[in-house]
Amino acid sequence: MKWIPFNIHLILDAVAGFDFLVAPFLFGFEGLIRWFYFVNGAIVLLLILVTDPRISRVGNR
Repeated sequence: MKWIPFNIHLILDAVAGFDFLVAPFLFGFEGLIRWFYFVNGAIVLLLILVTDPRISRVGNR
C-alpha cells in the first residue's frame, strides 16, 4: 500500500539526514555519539543522491 509518493519520501529522508547532521551542534553531542549522527546523516544523504526516483514507477500495480 502506498501512503505517500516516492518523491515526498525522498524529501522527508533528506530532512531527516540534514537533521542528523545538525543535531550534534544543537544538542552539544561529543565523541562517539557525535560521529554516530554525522555518519548516519551522511549515509542517508548519500543514499538519496544515488536513488533513482523513476524506479518507483516500474512495476506499479
